[in-house]
Amino acid sequence: MRKAFVAAIDRDTIATFFAKLGEPARWFTRPGGFASSPISDTLGAPVTFNVNLARDYLRQAGYDGRTKRLPAITLGVNTDDLHQAIAEAAVQMWKTNLNADVRVEVQDWKGYLQTLRNDPPQIFRLGYCAYFPESANFANVFRTKSPDNFARWSNPAYDQLIDNAARQVDVLSRQGLYRSAEKILIEDNAVIVPLWWSARATLTKPNIRRTFAITDGYERFDNWEIK
Repeated sequence: MRKAFVAAIDRDTIATFFAKLGEPARWFTRPGGFASSPISDTLGAPVTFNVNLARDYLRQAGYDGRTKRLPAITLGVNTDDLHQAIAEAAVQMWKTNLNADVRVEVQDWKGYLQTLRNDPPQIFRLGYCAYFPESANFANVFRTKSPDNFARWSNPAYDQLIDNAARQVDVLSRQGLYRSAEKILIEDNAVIVPLWWSARATLTKPNIRRTFAITDGYERFDNWEIK
């Protein structure tokens, strides 16, 4: 059922018409960090936007739209014009592609976080930013006991892969372990719907020779030069 909801979302449309700055995400960990999968990877391919496949996944889950239809579903989102617009777009996609009735429930940020901690809805919106440019930032979010794992999802194989990756010093081996973990998260269990990898636009005067950080907050201004 989760795979059906993932494959029914047109992430290209969401990234182009709503996020505007960024690109459609096909998995969780953004490319560019240490031991992360390259942008050319095919990770997430089985759950990319495909209406026929989404409907087939739903039938496999036992919902044929006639004798057994989906129950009412709630999509939680915090108060924000962009996030609310994306939520409404997703609801329309699910209605059109899966004939699913999804209700959007909006809360202020403080109340929203409390809801996620106490009794999260069936689907909810969150984003994540790395504190340093390494795949562990993202991978650890969905560990069984992670305080950021609001989905309350648990998979021992996933946890083991993350543990093994943390002990691996060879970057390619480390990358392979993280990729295997992402496959479980995105393809096998379809825990989340990655929507887009955000980006930012900055203008720099031509007489400034500067550095570029992979994550926010790590600009080395002390290394900038003024010509």
